[in-house]
Amino acid sequence: MHQKRYLICSAVLAVLFLLLSLLVWLRPAMLSTIDHLFSQWPLHRSEQLDTFFGAIAATATIIPITAALLLLSIGLCWRRSWTLMIWLWGNLILISGLGKGIKSMIARPRPSFAGHAERASFSFPSGHTLLAVTFVLTCIVIFPYLMASVSSRCQSLIKKWVMAGGMVYILLVMMTRVYFGVHYPSDLLASLCLSGAVSSLTYGVFVHFSESDRAVASNQIK
Repeated sequence: MHQKRYLICSAVLAVLFLLLSLLVWLRPAMLSTIDHLFSQWPLHRSEQLDTFFGAIAATATIIPITAALLLLSIGLCWRRSWTLMIWLWGNLILISGLGKGIKSMIARPRPSFAGHAERASFSFPSGHTLLAVTFVLTCIVIFPYLMASVSSRCQSLIKKWVMAGGMVYILLVMMTRVYFGVHYPSDLLASLCLSGAVSSLTYGVFVHFSESDRAVASNQIK
């Protein structure tokens, strides 16, 4: 039952991602209204905002994300959740690889918004957003395993804070990409869909084959 929900979620997000990819690849003009909603934002940059958003963006790169996931892996080792640790790293590698492959295949140029930082790489999807969403989803998934010995009331409260904080973090990372003028909004939406689709699919598969982790996984739905 739980695997079915993950697969349905993955399928819906995958369809949305494919739709966005096809529009960006074949009919980018159809997204012009959405993609130019914040096109003037780079014109209103300030030194203070540059510092703030620059610091946020720096956290959504491969080194800090890998370091944070390594700490989570230590907790999983302590809990002997070996299958979930395999999922954690396999999911990260798969999403990162897909992101780079799709970026090269679609080869969407960076925005030409005034004031943006010139970049040599392509725009679709956003690597920063992919990593941020993957990290937050990983934290949400792993939370019940790491907090198994805590009371259910405390688990529920902490999980709500983790989810709320994760959503704020993802939003801030997405804002940095538009603020610096290096991504279109459709790049960011596509990254959300891709990370969500792959994470839902891979987690559903690993839960199916993980006998020892199924009881904890079932509590995530409650």
